Amino acid sequence: MREEQQQLIQEIARVEADIREHSTVLKTIEEMAPGRKCFRQVGDTLVQYTIAEIIEILKVNLENLQNLLTTQTEKLTSKGKDLNAYKEKHNIRLLSEQEVLEIQKKQALAKVSAPPSNAIKK
Repeated sequence: MREEQQQLIQEIARVEADIREHSTVLKTIEEMAPGRKCFRQVGDTLVQYTIAEIIEILKVNLENLQNLLTTQTEKLTSKGKDLNAYKEKHNIRLLSEQEVLEIQKKQALAKVSAPPSNAIKK
């Protein structure tokens, strides 16, 4: 479950980066003349458009990205709730560093104080 949660976080970060990039491009080209030629790379091909056409395409893409971001954020929230419910149901808790150190000390002391298993008994 944690792995799925991490994947969602990575996807959200990628979508947020795409949104920022689309917004920057849109902000930049809105100041240009609508009839001016521009090129957009689609796969490995450059396609010629006008600024007006690209603005519409970018607005639609930006809206779709924002919807995707909302959906992914909702999935992340749901996954977090599921993970918490699972941890609570199975009484799973995360140990602090201090608790881990204490457990390691107890185990080390138990090994030192226990007689060797291969000792010869008389």
